[in-house]
Amino acid sequence: MVTDGCNDDRLAKCRDVDAHARPLAGVAGDERLGERSDSNASLTAQRDSLGRVMADWNGVPALVPTARSFDKMAKANLAKRIWRRTTNSIRLASVAARSDAVLVSYPKSGRTWFRFILSTYFARAFGLGLDVDLHSMFTVLPNFDLDPVRGFPAFAFGQFRPKLPLVPVSHLGHQRRLFLNRPVIFMVRDPRDLIVSAYFHATRQKHRFQGDIGQFISDRDHGLPSLVRYLNGWSAGVAARRAHVLSYENLSSNTEHETAKVLSFLGCEINLPELARAVEASRFSSMQEQERSMGLPAHDYDRSDSESLRMRRGQVGGFADYLDVKQIAMIEGTCARELTLAAKKLLASTGFPLAAC
Repeated sequence: MVTDGCNDDRLAKCRDVDAHARPLAGVAGDERLGERSDSNASLTAQRDSLGRVMADWNGVPALVPTARSFDKMAKANLAKRIWRRTTNSIRLASVAARSDAVLVSYPKSGRTWFRFILSTYFARAFGLGLDVDLHSMFTVLPNFDLDPVRGFPAFAFGQFRPKLPLVPVSHLGHQRRLFLNRPVIFMVRDPRDLIVSAYFHATRQKHRFQGDIGQFISDRDHGLPSLVRYLNGWSAGVAARRAHVLSYENLSSNTEHETAKVLSFLGCEINLPELARAVEASRFSSMQEQERSMGLPAHDYDRSDSESLRMRRGQVGGFADYLDVKQIAMIEGTCARELTLAAKKLLASTGFPLAAC
């Protein structure tokens, strides 16, 4: 028969467990306020005792680890994480050494759009036999990581190299040990438009920020301080290697011309008819419709909400619809004070008011 308590022959041990567990629940109670000096030692002793009682109960292994067990598990997990990060870094650096260039940008700088353009052009110009969409584009321009679906392992056209360039794509901050001396295509966007787009990305698609756009702007991990650190870090990285800076604004105003400049930077022959077809296939309305129907790999979000989409608006200067005068001034003033001279030069082609900087 099942009861709410213990069987008679275990009742004594249940009481024993309860007697040891009860002090743990009251550690922060008023009766303990005068004993703070030895509270850590007392808590450790109680945890050890409880672990021994649970282990002794009818031969069942301890359900509450001892302090020593906690320490061992923590050290083992830390060692595993360090080993995994070190191994992944070595593997990434090895693949980076074989890359022709890296497409780098802060999130929401137009990378998805440009990846689609380049992937479509490569598929057509090099006869890859691929119908490029928001999923298959990762097999042509993979992420700079080891994800099997979107990263280096997903690159499917090694047989076309070296004619077909390998151009992994990354949001990582500048790390010489990872990117080595590889050429870089660095995408930039007006910080005012970027922050607005990043806000909707963080709140509607990633669900990793709660708050209004004013709070987002000043948030150290997601907002303007993060962008400033990124641009300052990569400005030094761009200066130290062969690099091409591509702005979202120039790409929007003259897509074929700006894409052709990138292809020249990569050493690719330019097939103008195929380039025109690739740009036409990458029209904003077409990509937005495709996103609504199939989404993006490894992303779960409400595709019926226009503000949640990766292809949200595609509009230069749209920040004025979301930011008030004070918020705009805050972004411009922060960039003026905190961006390095080299970082400000990266933004020269975005239309951002560098005179204020």
